Amino acid sequence: MGTALRRELATIHALDPKRFDEHFRRKWRTYLWSCAEMFRSPNGQTHLFQVTVSKGNVGASYPMSRANLYRG
Repeated sequence: MGTALRRELATIHALDPKRFDEHFRRKWRTYLWSCAEMFRSPNGQTHLFQVTVSKGNVGASYPMSRANLYRG
């Protein structure tokens, strides 16, 4: 996690403990690390992956891939 965010985390948490909880901290840490990796990438290229997780077959009405977005 960024040094500035780590240093100010207690202050941020005190603003609204329900909103700025552990979940918030983990999301921001992940976001900041991914930004740092973008700058570290030797050729400025990164790859984006999206993973969909479900509890079994959720039915035919819910798309299990993004193929429906690319149909002509």
